[in-house]
Amino acid sequence: MHYVICMKNTNKPIITEMLRESLAQGNMPFLTIGSGSMAPLLKAGDQIGLEAVEALQLEAGDIVTLAAEGDLLTHRFWGWEDGRFRTRGDRMIVFDPLWPPDCLLGRVAERRRNGRILTITSGRGQRLNRHLARLIMTESHFLDRKCLIRLIHRANFAWASLMTTIIQ
Repeated sequence: MHYVICMKNTNKPIITEMLRESLAQGNMPFLTIGSGSMAPLLKAGDQIGLEAVEALQLEAGDIVTLAAEGDLLTHRFWGWEDGRFRTRGDRMIVFDPLWPPDCLLGRVAERRRNGRILTITSGRGQRLNRHLARLIMTESHFLDRKCLIRLIHRANFAWASLMTTIIQ
């Protein structure tokens, strides 16, 4: 069974609990992306399908949805720091605050856009996601050089947009 949930004007703690229950039952719930922080792979209005995953199964580059204080966030998982998650949106230059493992809802497995499905966990969708993850993670080496990071960030976004368009 598939559920599509749009987070606007909803009771987020109840939705979060429903998502946890759905994932525990082996379902793939779908959420609607509300921002461009993960563009071009995930754009506002895209639907994402979540799969259940244990925190220790995550690999750097996976895209995860986290729940904290009644809100949901879908960003790229970078790794562990002091027993907590390090995440960042692909369009963001700064990292999110560290997340405790119990904030993990699931890993993004699919993206739906304009009637087309891209599986993120296998095939060409997985290759695209891994490629974009490497591009974004390479940027982090230049974070202390503000002018250079903006240039690299824009170039990465242009390349990622091209690759995402081609692979769709």
